[in-house]
Amino acid sequence: MESRDKNILVIIVTYNAMKWAKECFDSLLHSSIPVDVFIVDNQSSDGTCEFIKQHYPQFMLYESDVNLKFGRGNNVGLKYALQHHYPYVYLLNQDAWIYPDTLSKLVSLSEQNQEYGVLSPLQLQRGGKPLMVFSMLGVVTNGNARIYWPMPC
Repeated sequence: MESRDKNILVIIVTYNAMKWAKECFDSLLHSSIPVDVFIVDNQSSDGTCEFIKQHYPQFMLYESDVNLKFGRGNNVGLKYALQHHYPYVYLLNQDAWIYPDTLSKLVSLSEQNQEYGVLSPLQLQRGGKPLMVFSMLGVVTNGNARIYWPMPC
């Protein structure tokens, strides 16, 4: 795997992602902030890995010998991010995509609020309707983690 080129590493865990791959991956190419992409594939059998190699050779692809599932797959990417000193990591689901300014807004917000340890954009359904509206009961900050579950409104 190549070394860090950008300040943001986007991690995507895939499993038979062909249904969503092009829209998801293309959205990263249109980001206003260039990103490195680290894909962890969980033994896809639908041609996902071949598609990535052919159409997105600039993306890093980790082909797992076993299905790590979602959590352990993300941990592989996070380990890579830590080893290569990325200041920002964005976890993106294989069936989701970002707007061109998503990451630039998150980085700006992070720089203005350095006490925040984790930021996440609002998730929308296709067409722009919120997936679910949450009311936050607390925040996680660097050094003082307070875990609160969001409550649906």
